[in-house]
Amino acid sequence: MQLKESILTTQKTALFYTAAQLSRRGFVVSIVDDTILQCSYENKTFYIKVSGQKFKKSWIVEKEEELSPVFYIFVYIPPEEYIQPEFFILTEKELKKEIKNKKLHSPEALLGKITSLSFSSIVKYADNWHSLREL
Repeated sequence: MQLKESILTTQKTALFYTAAQLSRRGFVVSIVDDTILQCSYENKTFYIKVSGQKFKKSWIVEKEEELSPVFYIFVYIPPEEYIQPEFFILTEKELKKEIKNKKLHSPEALLGKITSLSFSSIVKYADNWHSLREL
């Protein structure tokens, strides 16, 4: 399997795992594209950006989106089969705070439309599903 196919498979797996988790929690979910879910809950509709990867390294984050996601869900999918994925759920406000902290405390600050967050900076948002209901 080529590298690009592997990345796309991981991303689609993350998207479907996330959609399944949201559905289990009572959300109505529609897949918009390879990274965006549209969700409805108690007459509120919002977008979620999903990013998946197989390794515990930095997450690439696009700063500008066509559809304004209210939440960002990072999904770590272990390369070993049958091990459950890990979900890290951030609000848009929390994501911006983490990006700002990174820029203030890091000599490397990417300019433009993308930046990255270290795995360790989002660990505190593990299984933060309750934040989706506080919208």
